[in-house]
Formats: sequence, C-alpha cells, structure tokens
Amino acid sequence: LIIPKYQRGFSWEKPQILEFWSDLVQLPEGKIHYCGSILTKEREPELRSNSHSHVQQREIIDGQQRCACVYIILLAMRDRLNEIDGEVALQLRETIDHDYLFFHPLEGQPDLRIKNETVDLHTFLWNLANGHPSVPQVAPEQRILNSYEIFCKLLEDYDVQEISDIFYKITTQMHSTEVYLDDQMDEPT
Repeated sequence: LIIPKYQRGFSWEKPQILEFWSDLVQLPEGKIHYCGSILTKEREPELRSNSHSHVQQREIIDGQQRCACVYIILLAMRDRLNEIDGEVALQLRETIDHDYLFFHPLEGQPDLRIKNETVDLHTFLWNLANGHPSVPQVAPEQRILNSYEIFCKLLEDYDVQEISDIFYKITTQMHSTEVYLDDQMDEPT
C-alpha cells in the first residue's frame, strides 16, 4: 500500500486511537467490525531489481489513517511478543513481521508493506518498525510515535493468547470495502 505525497500525514490522536482500540477489543467472537470503505488506485507493478517478480502496488486515496493505525497496532503487538518467551510467541511474531509488516522479496532488502511517499515519514516509520525510533521532526511523526506508545502501553500486560486473540480480530473480524479506482475515474470523483 502506498500513501501518496498529496495525502496528509498521520493525524489520529489519542481519542481516535483509543476509540479504534476499544472497537477492536470489545468485538465479540463471531461478529465483524466494519471499518468503512478504503479507496485505492492501482499503480504500475514495480519490477524488483535482479528479479522478474512484480509487486502489486495500490495507492491509498481514502483510508490511510485506518490502514496506518492497524499497521502501528501490529508493530506494537510484534514488539510485545519480543518480550515473551516461547514457541507460540515466536511463531506469531514471525507471522506478523513477515506477512503484515514487511514485504520480503526473493532478492534484496525487505520493505514496509505500507509505504509513505513522503520520504521523511517513510524513514521515520521504517526506523520505528526496525526497532530504532528516531526523534520526531514533524507532527505526523510525533502522532505515529504517540500511537505506537499508546498501543505498547495497552498491550504491556497481554499474554500470547490475548495478543493472538487481537491478531485474529484484526485479520478476520475487521472488514472494509475496498473500492478500486481505474483510469476512467479520478480521485476527487
């Protein structure tokens, strides 16, 4: 997923973060949480260097706050799992890391599954995802870090099973409608 330069930076603050979290943790088993529609536009597939594989890219037109928030929750979950011993924690941590946080090409370096075309924001998120958070330079970076810290605090007493339950809710019970724009439809329309 690509967040284009013309999109505003991450703007959610504590009230939106806590409301999103509350919706997630209070979600009963067997029920879904509808997160609204996410508007995307296909980008030309990127040809990875030294490889013949193409990576499908979708530009987020609407829904980037929700997508970024889920990404930040997954980062906090992965990092909480780093503090817990055991095979189940290791497997879940690797699943989150390899299937949801990073794209691992056959050759070359991993990349974030959500890319911000504003280079500074992307670099900030990259550093956070790799365990080397930098000092926020702009408000969106500060809000990303604040959100991450809020989720870390909320997860600090969670055990593997509780984290697994939240992961299940994110990956199976949170639903949205993805609306694909084509060349016939521009973003404002």
